[in-house]
Amino acid sequence: MSLGYRILERRYRTRAGEIDFIARDGDAIVFIEVKTRTSLRCGWPAEAVDRRKRARIVRTAALYLARLRVGDIACRFDVVEVMEGPAGALSIRLIRNAFDVSSRARRSRA
Repeated sequence: MSLGYRILERRYRTRAGEIDFIARDGDAIVFIEVKTRTSLRCGWPAEAVDRRKRARIVRTAALYLARLRVGDIACRFDVVEVMEGPAGALSIRLIRNAFDVSSRARRSRA
């Protein structure tokens, strides 16, 4: 995973939860959740990042930022959807700003 991101942490874990990747994108710290599916039977991968999962990610991100003692810094929450197709072909889609701290509903699939 690149896209100009500088990966700071992989599988960052705390008592509050886990974040798949924490990265730097310019001046922002980005908390990234990766979801993979082999079919759409259970919906799009990003739909698995429900309200409870978002709350855990936000709490874990807050603990990460408190540990860094960086003060006021730009942050965002991205989701990476990975669809595994026939013969193992992968389709990867980045959803920037997939949700924010106060988000109640997932952003649309624009």
